[in-house]
Amino acid sequence: MPLPRQPGRKPIPIIVADANIMASGFVCAELKRHSEFDLVGCATNVGELAELFARRAVRVALISATLQDGLLSGLGAFPQLREKYPDVRLILMIDHPEQDLVVEAFRAGARASSPATSRNSMPSASASPVCTKARSGPMRSR
Repeated sequence: MPLPRQPGRKPIPIIVADANIMASGFVCAELKRHSEFDLVGCATNVGELAELFARRAVRVALISATLQDGLLSGLGAFPQLREKYPDVRLILMIDHPEQDLVVEAFRAGARASSPATSRNSMPSASASPVCTKARSGPMRSR
């Protein structure tokens, strides 16, 4: 049963992309439970992700760094998505302990957030998962 949404607010259109169909299914099922989100669809590769973006306007895309196209295919699509859809909040999930992947995410324009770090420290390369967020325009303080 969906959880109630605040009156007067439209649901946020969101896309989920992950190589793991089961993990993606769990995330999608949880998002469907919350009426403040409108799940546009789930993708497992870059082609499906592009189809979902073309289907309708979204405000948020939750994308794994690795999709079924291969290691780092989600990370590879990240810069093109930022350029083509500057108003979409892209959230890139990196669940790999290699520091190089985190560095590449920052080079692609990501900002960091990790449940394993405090607000005043940088994310650890060994923290898993490390989620990186990127968006166009100025960041608002929380």
